[in-house]
Amino acid sequence: MKKDMICLVYVDDTILVSPDSEAIERKITGLGVSTNEQRHQFQLRDEGKVGDFLGIRIEKQGSRKFNLTQTGLINKVLKASDMETCNSVETPAFTAALRSDKEGPPFDESWKYATVIGMLMYLASNSRPDLSFAVHQCARFTHAPQHSHAIAVKRILRYLQGTKEKGLILEPTSDLQVDCYVDADFA
Repeated sequence: MKKDMICLVYVDDTILVSPDSEAIERKITGLGVSTNEQRHQFQLRDEGKVGDFLGIRIEKQGSRKFNLTQTGLINKVLKASDMETCNSVETPAFTAALRSDKEGPPFDESWKYATVIGMLMYLASNSRPDLSFAVHQCARFTHAPQHSHAIAVKRILRYLQGTKEKGLILEPTSDLQVDCYVDADFA
């Protein structure tokens, strides 16, 4: 972070954000990017305005608001769990706590529990904080899921079916300040 720019780097993907597009151009030029005429330390491909980053769709709404969605991953997880045509529900979890259920019927679904949980965790941690509690309840049983845990995961998937277009809305302040909340209830 600088006073007029934020640089987000994940392995070999980078986003530069600034209210001043010329500041972005100066930063790119200052990096010593390879061109056909000159060789520098690394090559950079400028893809213009950001649209997708690590599977997250970034849509600008107005002058300062951004909507982060992952509709593609939601469709992928619904397909991976054979839930593409399921009916939707209003909430991602039941009101009762999810328990171990060692005496209940075993997990007997055609999909892999850990794979689906992994995709749901990626959704919850990037653009769908509304899934966090329900997904983390199910993730506790990844090592030995039972039928009751599959029902809980299917509940999350049914919720996603009805909320595919929902996402995380960011509306940054003018001072480019990053606030971090570590408590689960965002207090």
